[in-house]
Amino acid sequence: MNKYLAEFLGTGVFVYVIVSTMNAAAIGITLAIIFLLLKDLSGGHINPAVSLAMASYGKLDTNEIIPYIFSQLAGGLIGLEIFKQYPMSP
Repeated sequence: MNKYLAEFLGTGVFVYVIVSTMNAAAIGITLAIIFLLLKDLSGGHINPAVSLAMASYGKLDTNEIIPYIFSQLAGGLIGLEIFKQYPMSP
């Protein structure tokens, strides 16, 4: 369960940074930090395409594809909703 929560939170933070900053350096640094924090817990996929690739490569159990993708999509939507409620000031 913790790995799904990690993917949810990591994707939410990543989407929030993307939509709020639109800054390539901030986005890249955020992705690197999220990956380093989550790589041992969940793999740090943060992207459904990465999860599918890892499953096809045999690094992710096929039974975990749907929960991973659901967690990532839900996290992304929550990150977007948080941005809508609390946008960063320029």
